[in-house]
Amino acid sequence: MFYLLSLAQTYYKYKVPIIKVLLIYILLTILSSGNIYAQDSFFKGKIVNNETSLPISNCSLIIYKNNTVIYHTFSDSSGNFNIKASIFKQGTLIKIHSLTHEDLQIKNTELTKFINNNQFDLGLFRLTSKSILIKEVIIKSSNRYRDTAIIDLSKKNFDRSVMIDELFSNDYGFYKDDKGQLYYNGKRVSDLTVNGKDFFGKNNTDIYNLLPALALQSIQIIETNIDSVYNTTTLTPTIKVNLKLKEKYNKAGFGNISSGYGTLNRYLVSSNGYYYKNNEQVSLSLNTNNINIGDNSPIEPIISFSANSNNTVARSTLLTYNNFIGKKIELRFSIKDKTNTNSFTSQTERRDQVINILSGITNKSNSKTSGIPDSKLSLNYTFDTLNVINLNQSYTYNKLSEIDSLNYKVKSDTSNTISNLGKTQTKRNNSLLTTLAFVHKFSSKKGRSIDITASHASNTINSGETDDIFNLTNTIIEAYYVKNSKNTNENIWSVKANFAEPLSNSSYIDFFSTYKYDKISYANTIASDSLNTLPDLKFDIADQFIQLGARFQKTFKKISLESTVTELADLKRNKTYDQITYKNFFNLNLDLKIDYRPSEKKYLAVYYKKTTTYPEMSQLTDINNSFDLLYQTNGNPNLKPQTNNTIRVDYKFSSLHDYTLNAELNQYSSKYGLNVTAIPNKIQNAFVDNIGNATNASVGLIMPLNVGGKFFINYNTNIAYQEQPTIINNDLNRNNGIAFTQLLSTNKEIFKNVLSISPTLAIIYSKYYYQSSSSNIITLTYSDKFSLSIAKFTVDFFPLVNYNHNISSRTTFSMNGAIKRNLFKKYGMIWIQGYDLFNSFNYQNNFYSPSYVTSIHYSNTKRYFIIGFNYKFNNIN
Repeated sequence: MFYLLSLAQTYYKYKVPIIKVLLIYILLTILSSGNIYAQDSFFKGKIVNNETSLPISNCSLIIYKNNTVIYHTFSDSSGNFNIKASIFKQGTLIKIHSLTHEDLQIKNTELTKFINNNQFDLGLFRLTSKSILIKEVIIKSSNRYRDTAIIDLSKKNFDRSVMIDELFSNDYGFYKDDKGQLYYNGKRVSDLTVNGKDFFGKNNTDIYNLLPALALQSIQIIETNIDSVYNTTTLTPTIKVNLKLKEKYNKAGFGNISSGYGTLNRYLVSSNGYYYKNNEQVSLSLNTNNINIGDNSPIEPIISFSANSNNTVARSTLLTYNNFIGKKIELRFSIKDKTNTNSFTSQTERRDQVINILSGITNKSNSKTSGIPDSKLSLNYTFDTLNVINLNQSYTYNKLSEIDSLNYKVKSDTSNTISNLGKTQTKRNNSLLTTLAFVHKFSSKKGRSIDITASHASNTINSGETDDIFNLTNTIIEAYYVKNSKNTNENIWSVKANFAEPLSNSSYIDFFSTYKYDKISYANTIASDSLNTLPDLKFDIADQFIQLGARFQKTFKKISLESTVTELADLKRNKTYDQITYKNFFNLNLDLKIDYRPSEKKYLAVYYKKTTTYPEMSQLTDINNSFDLLYQTNGNPNLKPQTNNTIRVDYKFSSLHDYTLNAELNQYSSKYGLNVTAIPNKIQNAFVDNIGNATNASVGLIMPLNVGGKFFINYNTNIAYQEQPTIINNDLNRNNGIAFTQLLSTNKEIFKNVLSISPTLAIIYSKYYYQSSSSNIITLTYSDKFSLSIAKFTVDFFPLVNYNHNISSRTTFSMNGAIKRNLFKKYGMIWIQGYDLFNSFNYQNNFYSPSYVTSIHYSNTKRYFIIGFNYKFNNIN
């Protein structure tokens, strides 16, 4: 049986050649991506009452291999169960047990008959009711359930080179998508723990590629439709997986180290070390490289095409510490420091559609970012099972230093301009967040709780910029400088309270309230010897937010209803110099979701949401903006909130496959947009403003196809309509556009264990309409992976063909390659990688804004080769 991922979580990478009819259809359309994973077969059956033929839920099924238990599972609420074929075939006896029925045994001869006949449908298993010596029995049916399956690995003799990650495969009912999300029997795993606790980060699946499987006692899979917070029944069940370690492996160390060096002085050095002892966990990661993998430290580097990152030098260190002290205290700590230096050259062509200006910009940029991008401290104290207090602190510090050299060529109907701009910029950002939360659960009723959270956030940004400008317009020469200093301080205090009350086993209501005080102080100073710039600006903004609301949820047999009603009031005070203004805003928000699931393979979900978006600091100020000869964006301290009404429908339907259709409509009022002053040969000034109403809409379809039972193809198509109203020179322009996107992807093993291919074809067409003009953007991309295994070596090639059309057209072809071989029983690996083998990478990116379109491509360091080695280590024997 095959399980396919829905739209919000697809985009795997599997492909294959396709039948002629489908190829013709693809050429007429445009393709979309995903990844389909096939799973091994399951033996399925159903347990019913012999007298009434009604299904029996929560029946225990125990599979024995001789006298050893190798698997344990339960029937679901419909009496159904399934057992992985690879496990079923090992069994010599199956025992079915129910508290209210006589036990049933399926012996070896019967199992063999099913296996030899390839009969995966085991049919009905009828259990006889036990004799009950009472006059009357009243049975109240319930659709609540909690099923537990245990994969016993205690007797498995895994080789030391087999990692836990290899058990997350079809042999045990698992698979992972290309984002690392784990699935069991086609259902998403919501929580992954070790010995019942988080293991080096919540749901961190990457780490299990370094931990040997021989450390495992068992894998516990818990599926339930009971919400653990509200104690109510949910329509969509959750699956939690717990890895139980053998007692002698409750203390161990493991990790990996990678290094490599190549042409053009390319290098990589990284190491990850992990140590745990019972409830204590500590890890240290070190990384330095200049091969475009950022601060990640994968077991082997991942080759990727990049527009502007191939001259990036990245260095980082990450230290984490987690400890469960006794039974009451949980301590978590992490700190990361990071330094990135980057240099690139880019060429940009821009056409201003409203005032008919064509400009070309060449930019040579050098930047350095350093600081502490992430540090966290969490202290959780459990008084008892009903009372918990939690303290969280996070701190970040970042410093950016950047030097740019830009050359401009601007052509309009009346003049030509050549300009040079030398820019030096420094920016510092400090952020500190402290949160204190208390949760109390009532013993009188399970699911009833109250929690109170108080927090304070402080954010300080200091920015300085110096620009030297030379300008030649026709025959007039100008030279001047601009010096800019910006400082912003934001402080936020808030108090939140929630009270949750279960109304029944299938419904709850949650009342909540919030008070938040947000104050922003901003100062902007601009100096120039001749340029007519904006005057110095200084203002304070203080917002008092008061929020009251309630959330209600009700689950029926096949329908779930969830609704949230919130009132949000904002008392705003603006002070600019000595002038003070007051404004009050009141909004009523609504969030409604109806979910209908007639079966596991089908669902219909309808959403309606009305939301109010209040302006952020970057919109109220121009703290994040830099001076530009063409375009200068400013802040707007008088910006009002934006409202949005959203209707969304998701429909999943299936016969042999899962198809997903989704549609969404957004209606905005007081929409955020740009108010632009655009005059030829002058700097275009713009600020974020409340433009008016706008409509966005999209429709998409995902069709995973099974071609002859031999391979899978994932086809995705989407069409979207977008309005971007813009004010240009005091005139409202209702600019709008439409985009049509399609993608087709598949995977095909040409020769088993020897050659496989993974092609993807994507086509994007968009057309955008301006006041008196329009623009077309066309992008066609073909990418693939050819993987060849010969004599213990794996050779991979990654071709890419890309065509872009907008102001100009460009076609580029590139090829990456890699050769690798496992050593020391897969504990080591040697690899050689080549980037842009034909030295042909010349990527172009096209995009549009409300008033102009742009094509940009980058000049990077080209072809290089790098050879490297990585090794896994641990003390588990």
